[in-house]
Amino acid sequence: MYNSFPTPSSDWTLELKFRISGQGQTLYGDGMALWVSPTPYSVFSKGGSAFGVPETVEGFGILFDTYKNVEIGNRHKDIMLINGDGEKPMQMHNVLPTGCKSKYRYWEKRDDFNIGRHSIAVIDYKGSEKLLKVRIDAKANGNMMDCFEFKFTDEGAARLADMSKMHIALSSSTGQLADNHDVLSVQLRNYGDESAGAVVAKADPEKFANQVSVSTQSYVNAHVERLNERITFLEHELEHKVDAIADELRAMIEKLKKAEEDDKKRIDEISEKVTDAVMREAADGIGELVVDIVDDAVKDQKRDILKTVETSTQDIVKGIASSVSASGGDKSWLLPFLILSIAMCTVSYVAYSKWNRFMKTHLP
Repeated sequence: MYNSFPTPSSDWTLELKFRISGQGQTLYGDGMALWVSPTPYSVFSKGGSAFGVPETVEGFGILFDTYKNVEIGNRHKDIMLINGDGEKPMQMHNVLPTGCKSKYRYWEKRDDFNIGRHSIAVIDYKGSEKLLKVRIDAKANGNMMDCFEFKFTDEGAARLADMSKMHIALSSSTGQLADNHDVLSVQLRNYGDESAGAVVAKADPEKFANQVSVSTQSYVNAHVERLNERITFLEHELEHKVDAIADELRAMIEKLKKAEEDDKKRIDEISEKVTDAVMREAADGIGELVVDIVDDAVKDQKRDILKTVETSTQDIVKGIASSVSASGGDKSWLLPFLILSIAMCTVSYVAYSKWNRFMKTHLP
């Protein structure tokens, strides 16, 4: 957050209402910062590691640091001060030797936490003296306390940049230890305004009871009674509507459960029918495939056997013919050999026929 208009005066008082809260009870961070700087918005908008802004920011920053860095050690304060002279980057772990402790962070899981909880910081700056004062009311309950007072110098670590133009800016950052950083209001006042940070107590009607007439009291009480009746009516109406909505939701949930059960039943039935149909189709297809495979195997086997018988017969005939040629005119052995060949062919054919019938009886 950046105010594009510079402060109208070099002496001013600023009231900051903010809330830093989170879910973590012991681990949290990082924090937020209020910057008073002549640096233009074009530089601020680039972002950076200095609580979300670049380390080259000039001026000073009031850090509301909720994470205790190891590098700072005992120098860590809940509210700290850092400055940039415009010549070298700010070192976020090298703050000025000032600050204070303050329990301004809220743990959101506390029973008493609500959205109305916040803190108030008051910053007084007198530019003519380069004097800065910071006060804090951690619980916004009227308990304002002095945090620190610091005077910047013209040389050394506390040297301040040219503050002829001062812009008010706010930034925050958080890492794995997340927190909420809420800025509720920022008000710039005249320097030394005593109303800055004041918590106005709620009026007690009993104190004014004796200062008004009876008729006025009766008039006010009548309106208050009507308001109370209206509030009671609205509470009852809201309760009735909430109960009606709850009943409708319960009925709707029961209907959804019943519809879900019916859908599941129908899905199961459809799934079973589809499975049966697929299994039947698969069985028929497999049966036909097996028959085709067996028929092809039988045909191949039959062809091989016939070929084998034919080859054997030809070999026998050739052997007989050779024997006849070799023996010359003596043909007395020819008849026994012919009878033997015919017998072998007959036996082979009978064996093949029986094997063929056996294979057919085992088809599915």
